[in-house]
Amino acid sequence: MKKVIKIIPAILMIATIVSCKKKDVEAIDFSEIKSNPSVRYRVIKKSAAIRDYSSINSKIVRTESAGEVVNIDPRSVSEGIPETVEGKAGRWLKLTDSSTPCFVFSTEVKPESDLFKDPFSKDNEIVYKKYYYGENCSGDGFSADSMVNLEFKDDNVISFEWKPVGETIIFNGKYQKIHDHVYVRLKEKIVFETDESNSEMVKEIKTPIESNLILKFMRCPEEGHSEMLLKTFYYNKAETYFPDTTYYSNGYWREGNW
Repeated sequence: MKKVIKIIPAILMIATIVSCKKKDVEAIDFSEIKSNPSVRYRVIKKSAAIRDYSSINSKIVRTESAGEVVNIDPRSVSEGIPETVEGKAGRWLKLTDSSTPCFVFSTEVKPESDLFKDPFSKDNEIVYKKYYYGENCSGDGFSADSMVNLEFKDDNVISFEWKPVGETIIFNGKYQKIHDHVYVRLKEKIVFETDESNSEMVKEIKTPIESNLILKFMRCPEEGHSEMLLKTFYYNKAETYFPDTTYYSNGYWREGNW
């Protein structure tokens, strides 16, 4: 009996230590998800503090870096405890992906859907820059006739150009850069069909589209390289095909030609 009594406090201690950690996928109660839906938010600060109580003085149990997803209880958006933190008013939002109650302050996150909507924050860092898609830091694996590039333009306009054989495809949209992530909303697809015999354009087709993707700045992972590259971090794979680097673990966008 004494051994059993000694074991119980140890179990309680372990339960306290693991509290407020993200739920393991296999341990999710799907009936709970159905009765308590969540909204996808993303971190818009360099890092966001996840706390064990809805107060700035509460314990930080973990942090989430810029661009990471946090699932929020929609009721807390309007009912969360209000507070002013570092001069900014907001509410404490409750997470739904933790085993015990956890909270994040509303100024540190934003609904994922809003990141692809106007108004886009003005960019002065990557405007006028052009990036080309290739494999690894060397750019191997892509021939000239299937070249893909992206260009950041004035007024938060972004343009992707892709040249498969016999045509040129352009995707136009808007973007905003938040820390090391770039949120892109593609709104238009233009296909220029060409005559292969003389490379002259013979047809132009414009199509409105709705596709979102997220690009992330990161250093080339290859040994001996330090280039800053862009990686396709997220793509919602809407109705139109787009060269999707999320399929390739070693596919990157690099400033200037490869």
